[in-house]
Amino acid sequence: MTDLSLFASTPEEMEVLLARERNNGFESLTPNRRAFCHEYITNGYKHREAAKSVGIAAASGIRVLREPLVGAYISYLQSMQQTSAIITKDYINAQYMALYDMATGLEPQCLVTADGDEFMAKKTELGTAHNILKEMSKSTDYAQETGNKVAAVSVNIDFGNLRGNISVDGHDDASDEGVVIDMERGE
Repeated sequence: MTDLSLFASTPEEMEVLLARERNNGFESLTPNRRAFCHEYITNGYKHREAAKSVGIAAASGIRVLREPLVGAYISYLQSMQQTSAIITKDYINAQYMALYDMATGLEPQCLVTADGDEFMAKKTELGTAHNILKEMSKSTDYAQETGNKVAAVSVNIDFGNLRGNISVDGHDDASDEGVVIDMERGE
């Protein structure tokens, strides 16, 4: 075990040492201390139980917990745990789907006129929809499953089934600048 407090006389020096340890993957942390940190997080932050589970006297758990390197490693593990719990493949794909619905005009989005007035309307942005599909195919490993090295998506739109319905609040005709035409499927 390396006690970093022996090498740092100021809080600034301690921060530099801890940053170096983070960058080196906490090399100075012994396997026993690593095991303590993992057990501490998984058992609901009970230092006595964590100490006992790795062969340290239960009463020493609080002392181990106060070591700067152990504290830094626990903080690192917590940040990794939060990141992995929040940002998953499913989360990313759900965000892509919400954006796709807006890009294809299925969901209204907030638009702004040249005068700065905000209004909700459906707007179709096919280029954006295409890019979203390409990114989703990468995140779902579609390109690897099909054997392609490049993710490609073909988008087929049947314009024959689309009819234009002008639905713009506050505008008399579709020739006004900034008018959004709402395309809905014909029945």
